[in-house]
Amino acid sequence: MSRTRVSTTLVAVWVIAAVVGRLADGSHPLIAALAVDGSAAGAAGLAALGAWRHRGRVRKAWLWVAAALSVWAVGDVVWSILRLNDGTRPAASVADLLALAGYPLLALGLVQMVRLRTLDHSRDGLLDGLAVAIAAGLALWQYLVAPAVDGVHGFTRLVEAAYPMMDVMALMGLAWLAFAPGRRGTPTHLLFVGLLSLLALDLATIIGPWQQYTPAHYPPAYLLFALAALHPDSDELTDRSMSSFQPLHLVRVAFLGVALLTPPTINLIEHAKGDEIAEPTLVFTTLLVAGIVFARLAGLVRDREHDQQELTHQASHDALTGLLNRYLLADRIEHALTRAARRDAALAVLYLDLDRFKAVNDTLGHQAGDTLLIEAAARVNDAVRTGDTVARLGGDEFAVLCEDLITPSVAFEIAQRIVDALSKPFTIGDSAVVVSASVGVAVHQTSDDTAESILRDADAAMYRAKEQGRHRWEVFDADMRAWVDRRRETEKALQTAVKHGELRLHYQPIVRVTTGEIVGFEALVRWQRPGIGLVAPSEFVSLAEETGLIVPIGEWVMEQACFQLAHWRSEHPEMRALHVAVNVSGRQLTQANLCESVQRAITRARVSPGDVLLELTESMLLDDAEWSIRQLEAIKRLGVRVAIDDFGTGYSALAYLRQFPIDVVKIDRLFMHDVASEAPAATVVAAVVALSHALGLEVIGEGAESVEQVAALRRLGCDFAQGFYYSRPLAAAEVDELLASVSRPFGSLNPVPTASELPVTPRTAVASGGSRWLVRP
Repeated sequence: MSRTRVSTTLVAVWVIAAVVGRLADGSHPLIAALAVDGSAAGAAGLAALGAWRHRGRVRKAWLWVAAALSVWAVGDVVWSILRLNDGTRPAASVADLLALAGYPLLALGLVQMVRLRTLDHSRDGLLDGLAVAIAAGLALWQYLVAPAVDGVHGFTRLVEAAYPMMDVMALMGLAWLAFAPGRRGTPTHLLFVGLLSLLALDLATIIGPWQQYTPAHYPPAYLLFALAALHPDSDELTDRSMSSFQPLHLVRVAFLGVALLTPPTINLIEHAKGDEIAEPTLVFTTLLVAGIVFARLAGLVRDREHDQQELTHQASHDALTGLLNRYLLADRIEHALTRAARRDAALAVLYLDLDRFKAVNDTLGHQAGDTLLIEAAARVNDAVRTGDTVARLGGDEFAVLCEDLITPSVAFEIAQRIVDALSKPFTIGDSAVVVSASVGVAVHQTSDDTAESILRDADAAMYRAKEQGRHRWEVFDADMRAWVDRRRETEKALQTAVKHGELRLHYQPIVRVTTGEIVGFEALVRWQRPGIGLVAPSEFVSLAEETGLIVPIGEWVMEQACFQLAHWRSEHPEMRALHVAVNVSGRQLTQANLCESVQRAITRARVSPGDVLLELTESMLLDDAEWSIRQLEAIKRLGVRVAIDDFGTGYSALAYLRQFPIDVVKIDRLFMHDVASEAPAATVVAAVVALSHALGLEVIGEGAESVEQVAALRRLGCDFAQGFYYSRPLAAAEVDELLASVSRPFGSLNPVPTASELPVTPRTAVASGGSRWLVRP
């Protein structure tokens, strides 16, 4: 049974018990007592049930409310016992002490909610609630409580007066909670109505004709507290509000105005009636309320000034490190350029980026990444000169403004100190983290320099440092400016290429080494750039990766390759084992929708998932191993196969073959040069092949360019080969002609001869039908 159904059932039982108790009151005292006390205890139980839904300090706050109801229930039981013993309404007794003890418990629960809800315990809400409570208490005492207890003496007077005043104190706690920032919904209203009900009932027990009120009238008020705890939105009373500023809205002004005017108004009314209120009480109450209102207004002014200062600081500084942000740094650079022009002095801007920072975030979490950024900012501050300006530009990028340089070499020395400082290990928790920094230096040279241009130049130099191997600094120069201009032009043209369909796919055959059978093709993207011609991927893929264009490009490649495979399978049904291999970039691997895009391409092209092979490099997988494994497992669930591409050029740990859910290993072309000899390359290839086969994986040798290399791959047990020995990458139309020309039924290129059959000089592998696309050494 669900929690909601259980709660509804218990509330229904409670209602029945309360109704029975009310109907039996007076005619069946024992039945009434059992029903009333049972309903009071039931309300406490329901409140405890509602409190138990929460965790931690939130549960503790609601348990205080449940404890208050429990104490009141015990007081009702004691009251019933005393009444049953002598048959009359008990006078002030231990039952009243128990009932009064419930109010501080209720107040503790409300205060705990305020502490959970606000950042600074809502000083403003406390002052507002206190002013209203004091004014309400004064009016309540003057016109209801004092007349009712007039003539009553001793313990009874104290008890009867305590009830309504305790209600006022509880209402002050609720007002504090209601005035605190955050939502005010049904649970708040239930608590408010419950407290008003208690106040009305407590007043009714001491005022004139209503003194016959008994505990039988209280359980409905208890139920309101229980319903507040059980309500689905009860979390709203303890939801943390990030705002500590409490503006004086019209409603608050009205409450505070009424509170401030209440003491003198009471004095005027009493004076008009010919009565007078005690002067010390009036003066004290007036001064107290006025002091609270004044403190509230003074706090409002102070908070406005503080918030304005905080907003100004946040607008110009980084929240995490406290350094200047990009906006204020640009302003500082503009002023520095003006001063440099007047003094004929040199200045430089250093732009630095932490290498491999993403791996720290992915492996240790964002909190560890933030800790690393804070420590890195401190190290950069220590590495620069006094007077240099350090800023955080966003993410893991920082900048340094160096003014009044004697020579530009001073900036180079600072850049080297920063590189050295950031290369030392960082201690993050129990982990020692090693990162490095790539730094670009732009020296102010011309009067045309602006803050934007010099930052852009330093950024370009930083990217050049990354391209040159990272953990270094580079200086922006005229050649780099031309390089940057070409890069920007290429980026703009590439965006146009994606929109206007200027990309093309070429396909390189993947061949079974032993038979020469074509088993598949690797799809390789090309750019047919207007006015230039066919552009190799090495000239634009890295740029597409940096700009994020690789994601739409990768999706287009996947879809086109799948459609092309469907075409080949339709035109050449004898090529039943044909598959297509598609490269996946690092940026694509980080996309949460990678599996959906793969599934969409397969579904649209109506090809089998097992005929698609996704190729990913080992370094890409290890950037975030946990995420990569989750992505690969999701891809495998689609039925798509996965290959590690360029194996041997990255981390080269054979253990990764078992760690990742893969099907194929592609040995990098670097090992092909010496694989036909007794060089270590052949040993490495043999080890990779042996281990891969032991793990049930297939192996492809990339970059096979000679018959000796292919023969060595066959001798070492490699399953497939790919390279110019068989064919260069072909356009789709050329692949159609190739498949139509090769021998049937397998569609194969000539098998590789054994070692004993190899001639002294290399000879050309010729496809059946003498295909003109084969590359002949």
